[in-house]
Amino acid sequence: MPADVIDTPALREFFGPTGPWAVECGDRARKYRERMDKPVSWLARGVDVSTQTIYMIEAGQIIPKDYLRSAIAFCLGQDVDTIWPPLTRRRVGEIGQVA
Repeated sequence: MPADVIDTPALREFFGPTGPWAVECGDRARKYRERMDKPVSWLARGVDVSTQTIYMIEAGQIIPKDYLRSAIAFCLGQDVDTIWPPLTRRRVGEIGQVA
């Protein structure tokens, strides 16, 4: 019986900057910030980054490191996994089209 093979380029594309996961997570962060009726500058000051960095995160152009994810989630009153949810093994297999 052959071993499962994951399409690594598909996973890179999905999880990489501007990939669906990054865009969805950035959109969630933006929506939580907007629900609080706070400007981008407020969040940027709260996590000690530039407003441009927040704009890029919210657009899914960059994926923040774990410490910045934690700080953003804290400022927005959310758990990290609410904004940047981990994927299940099954979902990874679907994305990577396990053969």
